Amino acid sequence: ASFAVWRGANQERAGIKARDIILSLDGAPVAQPRDLIRLVSMTPVGKKVEVGVLRDGKSERLTVEIGEYKEPEERPQ
Repeated sequence: ASFAVWRGANQERAGIKARDIILSLDGAPVAQPRDLIRLVSMTPVGKKVEVGVLRDGKSERLTVEIGEYKEPEERPQ
């Protein structure tokens, strides 16, 4: 089982779209959100990796660059 991506600036800049299902990162399978978090946290900032996604029922491969995590800014209410 994998999981779908929701909207967010970082993944959109990387070319990952909302509702893409992430299947792998740099050849390692992603079965749960914690798998992706672990894999990304172990990957150096600036490294380009291949991400396997399921988009609209089709398997695709994207090349993305690992960026530095920044806390989202609070939205005005």
